[in-house]
Amino acid sequence: MSMFVRIKYEKTTFFIHANPEDPIVNLKREVCVTLTDETPQTIRLLLGNQALEDDETLKGLNIANNAVLFMCLQKKDGSGQWEEVNIYEPVYAANEAST
Repeated sequence: MSMFVRIKYEKTTFFIHANPEDPIVNLKREVCVTLTDETPQTIRLLLGNQALEDDETLKGLNIANNAVLFMCLQKKDGSGQWEEVNIYEPVYAANEAST
């Protein structure tokens, strides 16, 4: 049975088609198709506050269809540190009715 997983990074959402038996590293590889400057080793996926390990599977982590994961990248300064998760929330204009 196939499923979709949403991966959010800043203002971007990646929609990844996956299978429950797929390891996390497969999701990272799919993201790398778009982010050509990155490798699976420079991407960290999170479920809530939990960093996901490459060899864990979606099924083993109880990740359901249409789940939302968050992504951060390794800093480019060579420190081995990771970026903070930074997701932009949409801002909607107030809808004022004229009377």
